[in-house]
Amino acid sequence: MHPIVILEIISLIATCLALVLLLRKGRYVFSAYGTYLSALTLLSVAAIHYLCLALQWSDSALNLDPIKDATGVLMPALWLGMIYGFSSSTREQGSDEKFPH
Repeated sequence: MHPIVILEIISLIATCLALVLLLRKGRYVFSAYGTYLSALTLLSVAAIHYLCLALQWSDSALNLDPIKDATGVLMPALWLGMIYGFSSSTREQGSDEKFPH
């Protein structure tokens, strides 16, 4: 087994574990629902990406290059969306503390 396959499997397991924890406890951690959905989408796309990479490096006969490329393009955009959602939710919380209703 190629050493990169082991790293991709470790990444896949860690991402799936984070996805399970987010599904169980994430609604209580994130104050904004949009940030929760962004994190959920990002972890799902990352898990698919790591699965495709692990299968590619293990010399499987499956042609997963289009899926791997699509998820690789989506991940930076999802990171930007998550960062924007998190910053806007913290900015709203900060303005609520300065100017209570």
